[in-house]
Amino acid sequence: MTVDPDTFEATMRGAAPPDGPETALREWSDLDAKLTAAPEADKGRLRVQVAAARERVRSLLSGQAAPAARPLWDFAVPLTGAALAADPPPQPRSLETIDGAPVLLRGQTVILGSPGGTGKTIVECELAVAAALGRPWVGEGSWRATPGRGLLLVAEEARAGMLRRLHWACVAAGLSTAEMDEVARNVTVLPLAGVGCALTTGIDPATGELPMTDRAREILDRLRAAAAEGKPYTLVIVDPLTHFAGADTEKDNIAGARFVQLACAFAAEDCGCPTVWIAHHTRKLARGDDPESVEALRGGSALANAARAVLIMRELRHVEGAPSLLRLVLAKRNDVPPTAPLVLCRPQGDHGCLRLARAEEIAAYEARAKDSRGKLTRDDRIGRLGPEILAALAEKPRTGAALAAKLGARREDVSAACATLAEEGEIVRTKGQHSPWGLAGGVTDQSDRTPGRSDSTPDCQSDRPSPPSRGRSVGHSAEDPPTSSARVVDLSLPGIAELRAEPARRPRGRRKRS
Repeated sequence: MTVDPDTFEATMRGAAPPDGPETALREWSDLDAKLTAAPEADKGRLRVQVAAARERVRSLLSGQAAPAARPLWDFAVPLTGAALAADPPPQPRSLETIDGAPVLLRGQTVILGSPGGTGKTIVECELAVAAALGRPWVGEGSWRATPGRGLLLVAEEARAGMLRRLHWACVAAGLSTAEMDEVARNVTVLPLAGVGCALTTGIDPATGELPMTDRAREILDRLRAAAAEGKPYTLVIVDPLTHFAGADTEKDNIAGARFVQLACAFAAEDCGCPTVWIAHHTRKLARGDDPESVEALRGGSALANAARAVLIMRELRHVEGAPSLLRLVLAKRNDVPPTAPLVLCRPQGDHGCLRLARAEEIAAYEARAKDSRGKLTRDDRIGRLGPEILAALAEKPRTGAALAAKLGARREDVSAACATLAEEGEIVRTKGQHSPWGLAGGVTDQSDRTPGRSDSTPDCQSDRPSPPSRGRSVGHSAEDPPTSSARVVDLSLPGIAELRAEPARRPRGRRKRS
């Protein structure tokens, strides 16, 4: 932390240092720590003091002139031949595979994209819990988080909501009371629902820059102070981008790149090189779009281009009776090898927490999904329909259309299954060609049918497409007999098929004006 000359001279003289933002920040931090450790009876008084200290810091920062920009040549790296010949030090990681391969690195800006309601916030809570203890992120076999401190800036959750999410994340991880104490020491949560927390404003037309707000400077000061104390944050989670970004970030590529540049300031060396994790929404995809590519992120392409890594989490299609599964894909990476996606499961009763899916859960989902999509072979579908058709015909004779409607099957599959059963001698036509199907052992007694209804209507729908309703009275179904007043057309007469297929032609020529 930089100490100005006035503070140094006052300290040497034994006088109190001048009242500035750094002193106020230190007081705020001390009061916040006391509030965390204080008994319940003292928390009310300390909360008032913390709020007063926070407002004092805010007023000091707002009235302070912006510091002069550091000269660019101060960032130059001194190079020597020996330094270039030596092996570079390994870059610290924030996530790695079970084999030790890096997935995400410290000092990088990462975007997690997924549709709203998919589980971004709860999976970020699980990541913070895993980082506090150096455990696998979403269960054994998943990517392991390196131990460190986490800062969660969550703009869509209130205090009670975040406490619930962190509680269930700890329970889902199976933590002991001692491990939960360790999590409480290493995780800082700022639930900011209803609080103005934009880190940037609109682009300044005079300079073309994206100005940093007081909120952003406040976070920077906290990160730098923690790094100076030797307790740096290794993970900073910003959730979601829409609440923290400026007004132009999603619709303007320049503003989007500037916002990611601001996030990179949080990941700088003087802040402890944390991994800055930004939660963002994906857009509504069109047919043929890849849901697991960086193009799925909402907004301009500059967001994905400026970030060093992009993760896409999407929920797989809901299948009745199958586990709820998601895929987590590293869609963009830098300085790390390719990494296989994670398949996650959201078990019932775990309050939305995610964990690595088991092999049997993936197999159960694939089997159910295959059945629901109808990706069985045609022979399998027809074979499954046989017993169902026999059961339906045991009630009464039915046409092919009536069987398809009752069984919820495809008409062509029903026709093929009926033809197979007829070849085997299981079913027959009750009254000749195109009449309803019935069991071969005998036609069901039809004396108890409702008068005026009959299933012996020619089965024009069972083996060929339904003809237009020419000559059929309006309001009658395929199985209803026409009334005596309706004009019935015999579709088997010569020339009827040609007339039906050929559309009526209008006489050409101009209409005469009346």
